[in-house]
Order: sequence, then C-alpha cells, then structure tokens
Amino acid sequence: MEKFIVKNLDCPHCAKEVEEAVEKVPGITNVRLNFITNTLEFEAENPEAAKNAVKAAVDTEPDIT
Repeated sequence: MEKFIVKNLDCPHCAKEVEEAVEKVPGITNVRLNFITNTLEFEAENPEAAKNAVKAAVDTEPDIT
C-alpha cells in the first residue's frame, strides 16, 4: 500500500476528482483519498504505476503538493 500526504486540497469535490483520476491509472487499485486526513492511499503493481498515479493526482488538481 502506497500512502501520501496531500497538501492544499481545498474541497471534497476536488478530492473526489483526484481519487477518480488515480483510479483510472493502469496498475492502480484500492484507491482512497481521505479529505479529512489529507491522505491518498492506493495499491500499485509497480513503481511506474505509482509514479503515474501521483502524476494523475497533480495533473487533476495542480494546487496539491
């Protein structure tokens, strides 16, 4: 399980959009983005998939870090 702290996520709607974008990345499963705790968790088949998942999150909501 990969786990990241997501900063600058302003609203639950944005969190849902990020979660949905990460779910679409090949090799990524069990995605959970918790707006209250600012954590993004997912299972990645390999390091490249994990990298692509983080990229998808930032591409969807550029303000997050």
